Amino acid sequence: MTELLAACKKAFGTEGSRFTLVGERGELPLTRKDFHQHAGHRVIWPLESNAASISHFISALLDGVKPILISAKTPPEKLKKLQARFSAGIYQQGEIFQTDALLHDGHDSFLYVLTSGSTGQPKAVAASEARLAGMLRAIHMSQHLETVNSVLACLPLGFSSGLINQLLWALYKGRSLHLPDNVISPITLLSTADQLGSEMLCFVNTQIKMIASLYNSDETAPLEKVKVVNFSGEFFPGSHYALLKTLFPNARLYNNYGCTEAMPRISVRDVTLASHALNENVGSCIDGTTLRIESNQPAGPLEFRSHWSAIGYLNERGDMTCFGEWIASGDAGRIINGELHLSGRCDQLVKLGGERYSLREVELAATKAGFQGAIAILEGDKVTLIIHATHTDHSDKIRTLRSLISPMLRPRQIYRRDDWPLLANGKVDRQQIALHCRERTDHQEKIWPDY
Repeated sequence: MTELLAACKKAFGTEGSRFTLVGERGELPLTRKDFHQHAGHRVIWPLESNAASISHFISALLDGVKPILISAKTPPEKLKKLQARFSAGIYQQGEIFQTDALLHDGHDSFLYVLTSGSTGQPKAVAASEARLAGMLRAIHMSQHLETVNSVLACLPLGFSSGLINQLLWALYKGRSLHLPDNVISPITLLSTADQLGSEMLCFVNTQIKMIASLYNSDETAPLEKVKVVNFSGEFFPGSHYALLKTLFPNARLYNNYGCTEAMPRISVRDVTLASHALNENVGSCIDGTTLRIESNQPAGPLEFRSHWSAIGYLNERGDMTCFGEWIASGDAGRIINGELHLSGRCDQLVKLGGERYSLREVELAATKAGFQGAIAILEGDKVTLIIHATHTDHSDKIRTLRSLISPMLRPRQIYRRDDWPLLANGKVDRQQIALHCRERTDHQEKIWPDY
């Protein structure tokens, strides 16, 4: 029995250092369930952050089921489409349904993770057990987690970062996974972490923005027991660096970069200074991983190879398409002294006046100017900016923003919107915000120029 399966088996035992689930009322029981009859079948698995769902997921792995992990909030009509697309059964209400007539999955896959589809067509990315174990060791080493004994499930477990940096890390290393009872908002996660004494937290940028908007120093005390705070999925929330140091005075802050195809980590940076927090440097590669720029250019689309990456993905026919040696990350950047400097997504690279620019530069400048969030889009040959802001005077911030970027990238128009739509994994729904702006719906208000 290999390492990760051995950890799964040990979780249901009673001896030695083992994985535990802890809720706000104490330790939660792990209950073994028999899924042997479904061995070798793909099963759509909406993984929830509760003891029953996690117990059944670990049981399924032990019995050779091949879960396709998705958001627990996936609507029923989408579940049916995914079942048909991937020739899969489905896990619902503690049982697995509709696998009798399914083909046996003979690939070297341990589980699949469905990408969010925030930058394209969602796909089920396959991880092998050996590679997942290697990734967990690499994350443990790169973040120096030897003294960390617990992690709070702040991110949904159905997505790669939430699954691997939270559930699978705790399972593999015999640590405690803390489960919040009721997440009303990200600020409630802080009170849960304080109550349970959680030592590691994992966030995306938007969660910190929400915490900042609700933070009251008289109501939220510093969480002195937290040793590590991880950020992934989006750019580091650098404008809130001072708040992070106030909330987590004893914690190391890590800016993690990767993608689902990397399962999920490519590089990591220990953010120790405020100046680190507001630049695009996302650190050096973790052990076993290498980066390069496509076509050996000084800057451009990024490719990686890794001992721990996904082995492939399920194509439109439901068959496995294996990855080659080098895998496109979907992002662009440059490598300076062995460290990765991100420019943004490849679809954010634009050519203006014969020069190549990244729209991410505009978004980063907006953050430095003090806006909560920003999305830049190209309309014709001009940049339009949508900012997340309330209805107040933003003229000073706009002047600062325009001074921080080159003339070719200065927005022709700036719109603001009160709400900031999110995907199920906590990332900003860039496609919806851009669509609303291009169609000039009433979701946003033009604030510059004011004529």
